[in-house]
Amino acid sequence: SVAIVVGAMWLVGVAGCAGLAGGTGPAPATITGGPGKATPRSSDEELDRLQRAAFAYLWEQRDSRTGLVYNTTEVHAPASPTAAGVALTAIPIGIERGWVNREEGYQRAVMLLRSLHKIEHVHGFVYHFLDRASGRRTWQSEVSCIDSAILFAGAMVAAQYFPGTEVDRLANRLIDRAEWLWFL
Repeated sequence: SVAIVVGAMWLVGVAGCAGLAGGTGPAPATITGGPGKATPRSSDEELDRLQRAAFAYLWEQRDSRTGLVYNTTEVHAPASPTAAGVALTAIPIGIERGWVNREEGYQRAVMLLRSLHKIEHVHGFVYHFLDRASGRRTWQSEVSCIDSAILFAGAMVAAQYFPGTEVDRLANRLIDRAEWLWFL
C-alpha cells in the first residue's frame, strides 16, 4: 500500500541521512542465494535497492492516461492523492539518480498535475481515494487534510525543481485553490 511505500521512503531517507551525517546507516542486509546460501549486501547497495524499488512503484503503478498513482498494486485499487504527492517528490529524485531523464520526468509531472486540476475536490482539498481514470471520489472516502498536505508538499517540490515552467504554474495553482479558512 501507499503507507508502506511512504514508510519505506521515509526509512530510506533516514538511513541515507544517517550515512551522509557520518553515521553508520543501516546494518548490512543479505540476499538469499538459495537454501543455506546468503550473500552479504552493503548498506549502500541495500539503500540503492530500496530507493529504486520505491521510485519504480511510484513511476509504474499509475493510470496511463491520467498519471494518477494507485493506492496499492491490487486490481482495481483506487488512486491516492498521497501517492501522487510522493510521486511528485520522487520525480526529481529519479532524474537526479539517472533512473529517468529530465524530459520524461517533466512530462510525467505535467500529466499528473493537469489531472490533479480535474479531480473532484472540496474547496481545494482532496478526497482520500479517487477513481484512477476519472479522478472522482471513490469508496465514499472523506476529504482529507493529510492527503491534501502530502499532495501539496509534493507539488511544491516539483515546482521548485522545474521553476518557471508549466509544472511550476500548475503546482502553485493546485496549492492556491485550497481554501484554508473553510477547512478550519
